[in-house]
Amino acid sequence: MHIEKNVIRWTTLLTALVVASTLPNGLAQRNESSPFSIFLVPARSQEEPWGLEISMAADTNDSFYVILTNISKETQSAFEGWCSWGYYAISFEMETGDGRKFTISKQLSKKQFVWTRNWPAIFLIPPGESMICRILLDDYWGADPDLPIVNKTPIPVTIRAIYQLDATPESAAKNVWTGRLESLNYNLKFRHWISHALSRR
Repeated sequence: MHIEKNVIRWTTLLTALVVASTLPNGLAQRNESSPFSIFLVPARSQEEPWGLEISMAADTNDSFYVILTNISKETQSAFEGWCSWGYYAISFEMETGDGRKFTISKQLSKKQFVWTRNWPAIFLIPPGESMICRILLDDYWGADPDLPIVNKTPIPVTIRAIYQLDATPESAAKNVWTGRLESLNYNLKFRHWISHALSRR
């Protein structure tokens, strides 16, 4: 499954939270009307000239994370990413150094995901706790407009994560927060391959 909220080992959870808190622009962003804050943990965080990096390819194995933290005083419900109610919740807005802007989302993918089973599954997030969403920008994701291929040399970009849910009868019944939440902008290096396997040749 892709960009779904997996049950991640506590060591991975703690590592992601520590890395996010120490990134140069890794502060969480919140919307005053939202019970959540959101931030992004890149696939790699190294000293320059490498820096922070994420990548996209049809068969990528590079993971990064979007972390949704409950900053309210009450337990919050969020749809799990494997079900159709939460599958499209996360997207990204990216701008290259020359000013070109892109939207990256599962809604823009040319590859249709088919559910063999589906129900509005929720993940309960107690106060101060987080839901970690593992991101693989593979062929279940698409971009508008089409992204440039940057194979050998990653390009500097500014990117932010978007968490957005529209109100539905299921969100009302499950008491799931709906609305739009944006992270702060992250200055990263972005690599877009047609195929991750081809890049290793």
